[in-house]
Amino acid sequence: MTDTAQLLPILKRVPIFATLDEGMHMQIIGKISYKRYEPNQIFFHEGDTGNAMYIIKNGQAAVYHEPKELGYPEQIIATLKDNDFFGEMALVSSDPRNASVKAVAQCDVFVLSKSDFDILIGENPDMANKISTTYFERFKENQK
Repeated sequence: MTDTAQLLPILKRVPIFATLDEGMHMQIIGKISYKRYEPNQIFFHEGDTGNAMYIIKNGQAAVYHEPKELGYPEQIIATLKDNDFFGEMALVSSDPRNASVKAVAQCDVFVLSKSDFDILIGENPDMANKISTTYFERFKENQK
């Protein structure tokens, strides 16, 4: 149920995939699955180990920090909508999630699991090299 016409331009905007050619993007699309999240259903919690990235086909999700103490509201950081993506750094980093995400309205999403991504880059050293180079350049830039 993947929609190549919708996914291809989005993958080109994902920073870690930006330097890949269209053939590599098509290989990634071949590994993407589809899932539906109902309102208030959690994608993941802050602190979880990342195991996938998500692209919203349609719907709305909230990125938030959970309350530090009981009785306090969650702190909304961003609202995501159609064609937005999140969780991509989990594909290349083992850092814990830095925020929680939940569906605000029903969300139809495309999902790329870390295990499928790992298989893909294991089979394609050129893709692995390009993604690794991009990731480390962005990491160094963020350290400044």
